[in-house]
Amino acid sequence: MYPVLFEIAGRPVYSFGTFLAVGFLISYLYVSRRCEKIGVEDAHVLNLFIILVITGVAGSRLMAVALAPSHYPDLKSVLQISNGGLAFHGGLLLALASGIGYVKARGLPLWPVLDRFGPAVPLAHASGRIGCFLYGCCFGDLTSLPWALHMPPAGPDGSWPLRHPTQIYELALLLALVFLLDRLIDRPHRAGMVMVGYAYGYALIRFPLELIRADNDLEPYTLGLSPGQLACVMMVAVAAMTHAYLRSVPETAAPSGPAKNAA
Repeated sequence: MYPVLFEIAGRPVYSFGTFLAVGFLISYLYVSRRCEKIGVEDAHVLNLFIILVITGVAGSRLMAVALAPSHYPDLKSVLQISNGGLAFHGGLLLALASGIGYVKARGLPLWPVLDRFGPAVPLAHASGRIGCFLYGCCFGDLTSLPWALHMPPAGPDGSWPLRHPTQIYELALLLALVFLLDRLIDRPHRAGMVMVGYAYGYALIRFPLELIRADNDLEPYTLGLSPGQLACVMMVAVAAMTHAYLRSVPETAAPSGPAKNAA
C-alpha cells in the first residue's frame, strides 16, 4: 500500500485525495466534450463540476461519519478527507440534487445533461478506487484465492493477511460500465436513459461486492443488508420510477444552440 505518494515541502500528498482529484478532472474533460455537442457552454460544465465536487465530497463524508461515528472522534478527524473515509452514496445523493438544481435554474436541457454525466460518474469513481487501493481502505474479506493480496489491517501476528482486492474488482466493473454507457450516448435513445442505466448498473456492481467487503463491519445493518446494499435497493427503485416516467411522457426536443450565458 502507498497511502502517501510523495511529499512537497515536507507535507504528504495522499494517494486517496490525489486520485479523487484526478477522477474529477478526467470526468470534467469528458463531460465538457460531450456537452459541447448538445450546445451546453463549457462555463456551465465548469460551474456544475465546482458544485458537484463540493457537495459530492461533503455528502460522502457526512454519510461516512453518520455510519461509523466512532472512527471520527473530533472535528479534525472529520475534516481530514485526504485520509479516506467517503461513503459514495451520500455524495451521489447530495451532488445529484445540487446538480439538478443548477441545471433547472440555468434553463439547461435536464435529461440530455444528466445523460452526459452517466459515464462520467463511474469514471471519477473508478479513479477514486485506485486511491482506495493505494491507501488500503475499502478492503475485502479474508480469502485464499490465487489473486488475493496482502492488505491491511494487520492480523494478530502483525502481518497483513490475504484479502479480496475489492477495490480492483470494483475498478474493473466501473470501467466496463463507463464503456457501455458511453456507447449508449452515441446511439438513438430516450434522453435520460443513460443516467437511468448508470443507476441500474452501479447497483448491480455494488450490491454483491458488499458481501465480500470487510470494512463495513461496524456499520449498522437493516434487514440483513448493509447501508451500501440498502442504498443500492433505493437506487434501483428510483431508477425504475424514473424509467417508467420517461416512457410515459413525450420527449421534449433539446435546444440545438448554446444555452444561456453562465455569467
